[in-house]
Amino acid sequence: MDSKVYDEEQHEEIVQLSDQKPKLTIAKILLLELLMISPVIWVLFFLWVLKMPLGCQLAFQIITLLAIPLISLQIQNQHYSKLIKTDFYISEIIYGLLFLICSFLATVIFGYFVFQYYDILDYEAIKTLKGSKFSLILALTLLSITNPFLEEFFWRVYLPDQYIKHEEINYNEQLKWYLALHYALYHFFVIYFFTKLFIISLIGFIMIAIGGRIFFITRDRFGLLTTSLFHMGVDMGIVAMAIYKIPLNGE
Repeated sequence: MDSKVYDEEQHEEIVQLSDQKPKLTIAKILLLELLMISPVIWVLFFLWVLKMPLGCQLAFQIITLLAIPLISLQIQNQHYSKLIKTDFYISEIIYGLLFLICSFLATVIFGYFVFQYYDILDYEAIKTLKGSKFSLILALTLLSITNPFLEEFFWRVYLPDQYIKHEEINYNEQLKWYLALHYALYHFFVIYFFTKLFIISLIGFIMIAIGGRIFFITRDRFGLLTTSLFHMGVDMGIVAMAIYKIPLNGE
């Protein structure tokens, strides 16, 4: 049995709550905007200034992706399970595993050919990173295992719900691209730190924004579990390339 289509569920909720939805205030816009750019703050502070990739991952995942959404849902008397809308159907798992394998292979193959022709990494910047071998491996583990599930809930479920609660906002292309661009923004600064190449960072930003929009498609059509596994395949591919190209000696 297939999971319900997210677009249809959102439309039904919008119809049912259309007379109850409040207006989107400037204060709420600013709070959501600050929340969406908080990953940039973590990257600049922990990665650029402190040179601590593990600290960046922990702050991003624990504060931005987990604590703030759960606290705000508690304040709004909502439970996260009502947003997830998945019963862990077998089809979600099967499609998710297929997407995971394909996205992993595509990421590794793409990265391999990029590095075959042009090594884009700034190894001097990489040498400045602080932390033991264990902390670097832990940061990569968090990136590949917990990050996909938390990010998909945050960007593709929690944030859309926060916007469509208001009468001015619908679950449409404009909202999806708006969130996808914010999703890609902090990646620009991560890529620039590791490459010091503006054009590569800009290309990465565009590709990741498109990827964020694709994640919306898989989330709407197949469910949150499927798109989280899809996302995991990409992150695992990035981690595989990092292990291949970056010495994990913490020096």
